[in-house]
Amino acid sequence: RSLYLQEQGWRVLRFWNNDMLENFEGVLFVIAEHLEVAPPP
Repeated sequence: RSLYLQEQGWRVLRFWNNDMLENFEGVLFVIAEHLEVAPPP
């Protein structure tokens, strides 16, 4: 699944469930960073 998305020009970000539960703001920060630097597919 990830390979197919990458071949289509998408970047796949993965996070541990624990990070989502205990560091949600940090996860959002990482996502926001990638949105700022990633060109549209």
